[in-house]
Amino acid sequence: MKAMTMPKLTMAVCCLLVAGNGSPGYAQAREATQAPLSSPENVVRVLTELPLQAEGWSLSGAPVVWNPGNLRQRLGDEAATFLAYGYRWSVSATLLGPGLSRPLTVDVFDMTDDLGAFGVYTLNQSEKAVAAQILNASYWVGNQLHVWRGPLYLRLRPPSNDRVPRSVVYSVGLALAGSLPQPAPLPLLYRLMPEGNRVPLTMRYYRSNALGQPSLGEGMAAAYADSGQRLTFLLLRSADPIGAERTYADVARWLKTAAEPRPLPDLGQQAELLRSPEHGLCYVMREGRYVAAALDVPNRELAEGLLRIAGTNIRILR
Repeated sequence: MKAMTMPKLTMAVCCLLVAGNGSPGYAQAREATQAPLSSPENVVRVLTELPLQAEGWSLSGAPVVWNPGNLRQRLGDEAATFLAYGYRWSVSATLLGPGLSRPLTVDVFDMTDDLGAFGVYTLNQSEKAVAAQILNASYWVGNQLHVWRGPLYLRLRPPSNDRVPRSVVYSVGLALAGSLPQPAPLPLLYRLMPEGNRVPLTMRYYRSNALGQPSLGEGMAAAYADSGQRLTFLLLRSADPIGAERTYADVARWLKTAAEPRPLPDLGQQAELLRSPEHGLCYVMREGRYVAAALDVPNRELAEGLLRIAGTNIRILR
């Protein structure tokens, strides 16, 4: 096997294991220093006091608490997705501020865990988004600000017809984030994903049906690129190694191998190179209770480098 000669990927192993993820829009968090917001009443208090932290702003009405029973009134069809990711409750508020003809809408969603919050946080994410600078992670879509903070997802939306500068919305987002618990360490599944060569703002978390495939379960996916060549990397988590064996077989069946797979025993406990009618050249690897796959591979060196990094992360961090 040819030695891996990708400086970005090689360096990423050390960076990830020592410092965590530092990609744009996904800043490494500090240890938590504040008590979690365990109730919607605490968030109501934070939102009520927010105008004291953001100069020139005022509440246009009392904050409203939402729960699984009435969430559809707030989100419409989007409610089903939030519930699937472990929605517990949320609080919404509207604020009047500088340069706004109508109120700014703020939603704070509380999910059962950090990954659930990350999952709904990425729903509006795309490569056209722009990374912001609020931990754990944040990005802009137009002048809408989206923030992931542990088990919380914050969404700030100005009136659609108002050309509000991002700096105006950011002042509220920063004040709100400053009133919330400090970021906790990033979730394990998140940290297992290779960092080097990742295309910014492409990482997604799936509570189930990863990449929209009913046969696949929980996992993370992201795009990676090198020298203009791009692939999709998928990391799936099972309850135990026996479950990972079944997931490995499910991935192989999903890819519908067009030719006999080529075993690659040096990549993991189980690994194969195969060709899929839909996804071209692909790799599948199993390590412990995890299964990784590289799809639509244009560059074998990139794919094998990502698999080796993921395998190393799994063995060290699991």
